[in-house]
Amino acid sequence: MTFTSKLVGDEDERAVSPVIGVILMVAITVILAAVIAAFVLDIGSGGNPVQASFSVDQDTSDENTTITVTNAANIDSVRLGGCADADDIFGDDLRVGNSVSTADDDFDLDDCSTGDTVNIVGSVGGSESIVQSFDMEYDASNDD
Repeated sequence: MTFTSKLVGDEDERAVSPVIGVILMVAITVILAAVIAAFVLDIGSGGNPVQASFSVDQDTSDENTTITVTNAANIDSVRLGGCADADDIFGDDLRVGNSVSTADDDFDLDDCSTGDTVNIVGSVGGSESIVQSFDMEYDASNDD
């Protein structure tokens, strides 16, 4: 008795089951890889990242800090964190080119000393994240 006579089905039908098995294994692998990638890359979190940038100018001679909007792509509001604590420092004037300054009492840095970090925190749709940080170049805690 030969080996081929023990196989069930004719020659064309015998390859169908292994091909389907390989296709199913590849499909399962691709789906599993997509699910793992979604968790690892945090795809589908639903939140828009804050997209904004600011320039910070610190004048150590008169102890003045000015923050200017250079990009306000999708930001709703800006506050200061870290050693500073100021809410919605730009208010309705959150547009490119607009500035706020300690000299104009838009915010104060009285709790900040040289080397302390000030965080510029942006909000988009109620979700906050630190957009930019800067280190103090002068001691504002001595101001009256």
